[in-house]
Amino acid sequence: MIRVLIADDSATTRRFLIKILTEGNLIEVVGQASSGREAVDLAKELKPDVITMDIVMPGLNGVDATAQIMASNPTPIIIVSAMEDVRRSTISMDALNAGALAILALPSLNSPDLNAIASHIRETVVNVVKVKSVRLEKGKPLVAKLLQKAPALKVKPNRALRDILAGRSRLEIVCIAGSVGGPAALATILSELPVDFPLPILITQHISKGFTGDLARWLDNLSPIKVKVAEDGEPLKSSTAFIAPDNYHLGVRGRGNILLSVAAPINGFRPAASFMYDSVARVFKGQAVAVILTGMGSDGLSGLTIQKEVGGIIIAQDEATSVVYGMPKAAVENGLTDLVLPLESIAAYLTTLTQQNGLERK
Repeated sequence: MIRVLIADDSATTRRFLIKILTEGNLIEVVGQASSGREAVDLAKELKPDVITMDIVMPGLNGVDATAQIMASNPTPIIIVSAMEDVRRSTISMDALNAGALAILALPSLNSPDLNAIASHIRETVVNVVKVKSVRLEKGKPLVAKLLQKAPALKVKPNRALRDILAGRSRLEIVCIAGSVGGPAALATILSELPVDFPLPILITQHISKGFTGDLARWLDNLSPIKVKVAEDGEPLKSSTAFIAPDNYHLGVRGRGNILLSVAAPINGFRPAASFMYDSVARVFKGQAVAVILTGMGSDGLSGLTIQKEVGGIIIAQDEATSVVYGMPKAAVENGLTDLVLPLESIAAYLTTLTQQNGLERK
């Protein structure tokens, strides 16, 4: 059984979460905290496998409680907060910076998506239980810790890269997808790209509705390149990362513009990684680089299969640095990848690929 501590100041919400989590007999709720301070104390006392944490609580809020727990008793933490709270909150990304692995919006009791969201919450708990939580220094945010451990690398020309680029025409676009653990992974990659990175970047990140704008602003503040929420029809630009907005698939319209689509969800996801990879592959063929990051399940697999067929370059994050080795694992096990890299190497390889392909700016 997976032992979970619930931290939420609402008794009604705690009962609701207990009902959601214990369905299926995989999860046991071993404690309940009604404040951030109590969550810190119970984390030390009970040593749960996973903690679900509210954001808005009296006294010590969920962000500060997360930071203290990660500094003293590192534990996989998932932010699960009422939708109206997280949409009002300006601190959602601070929770990720403090060490939380994911942010999920708790649905209302009459939500038409209640069963699907409840299942996703359970699935997230089950998947993060194996995460090796790192002890963070008090006051040092997660991304700073990651970057301190992994300074920007320089990749020397090597045979593997030469073979990948042999006979290839000019690279035109990068597309990246991730799920659980993806925001921190994206922060690590984008913050290490040069300010004049010569290609546009499309990003599909599974994240609860209402958080995409915060994610884009957070990444934009961390990154030398521009990061923004994608808008339908806007032109693709170098040195710019475009993030799929809530409830829209992200793709390309011709070779020069963003496409947003309300086509049916793919395997339950909209935006879906597979839609993005497929759209880019059909337009840019072998002139695209596809990156698959940490995340649950196998979203992206069908799109990466198309990428492989048309000659796109496919990079997967390795198991050792993935929070959840699901999406990259599916790509690796199906023989789709050209490179399997630790997170801290991906930005350097993207930069080197563009340089060896003759795209560096003069």
